[in-house]
Amino acid sequence: MMNRSVYLSVLFSVLILLSFGCGGDSSESNITASEDQKDRIRDYFFPSDSLNPYIYVYADENRPVDEKFYRIFRLKTKDKNDLIVERYNAEFRITEGFTYDLDDNLSISDHMIVDAQGKKRQAKLTSSSLYPVNEDDEAVFISDFPAHIDSLVGVYKSKKTVEERFDYEIFGEKTKAIKVLDEVTLSFVNPFNEKGSSNTVEIYRVYAKGFGLTEWYTVDQKIHFKLQRILSNEWWKEFAQGPVVKGVTE
Repeated sequence: MMNRSVYLSVLFSVLILLSFGCGGDSSESNITASEDQKDRIRDYFFPSDSLNPYIYVYADENRPVDEKFYRIFRLKTKDKNDLIVERYNAEFRITEGFTYDLDDNLSISDHMIVDAQGKKRQAKLTSSSLYPVNEDDEAVFISDFPAHIDSLVGVYKSKKTVEERFDYEIFGEKTKAIKVLDEVTLSFVNPFNEKGSSNTVEIYRVYAKGFGLTEWYTVDQKIHFKLQRILSNEWWKEFAQGPVVKGVTE
């Protein structure tokens, strides 16, 4: 079993992952709120037209060996039209997963995390907006989950706002991008006496049109992840099949 310090380190890593970001100085002149542009921000999110999973590989510019993997795919059934985003660490171990409802403004319908014992756990959602689909939106996401100590509950809160649009280049392709400021708070609370601790981090993120999330970094840039490669699910099946994770627990 992980000790407390290791587990806290893992949770903080998850916090950084959840809070992907990139940023810059906000500028009201760069943002318009006309009705004909109202839904354009959604176009900067991950592409959602593929039923076959594709893999985004990110690396920290300060520590290139520190890679993060996103496995992204659409799940369309008679009753559902979702985009699944699974997140893995450099050892190909899944850390969490998000289900975005494509028919409900990309709201989160399911948030899964992996606990210290390697079990998948379904978090409880209080607020389900993890991505601002309009320029004037404030997307607020709140979920709680079992913490590393039985008597504690972890509470994750993310508040995102669009700061500006700008020209962007990735993989030699010129496109448009948005900068999103994400204020993330991770708390551990004892539900019986309501005592606990919390830590707040500001993270900036870049979403490029046609690509989705392409980079994120903290204000001091001690952490700065960038999209390095986009791989097929065939590659994932051959090289990156990690250890089996135990089933979901409520």
